[in-house]
Amino acid sequence: MAYKPANLTCLVPRLGTGDNLVGDDGGRTVALWAYRGLTAEDDLAAMQTDDFIDDANDTGIKVGDIVIFVEDTVDASFGFVDTIDADGLVTTLIVSNP
Repeated sequence: MAYKPANLTCLVPRLGTGDNLVGDDGGRTVALWAYRGLTAEDDLAAMQTDDFIDDANDTGIKVGDIVIFVEDTVDASFGFVDTIDADGLVTTLIVSNP
């Protein structure tokens, strides 16, 4: 199972100028993203693992954004982007898990 950039969509773009980092004076902002995978390719457990999304530097995902993970028509959850490393690997804090 592997992350596919084409399955990630920005549903609501970021409003504001902040980058959600400590000391940022641009304010807190948020964008809403959705990742939909087919059960045969990406089950929900795989999508929820750290570093599953590996291209935050290219997509524009920022700390504090929300990602909805959808497994085909079977299951869904959402999490907050907690950290992004220099390589663009995302760590999410899962908030809702069925």
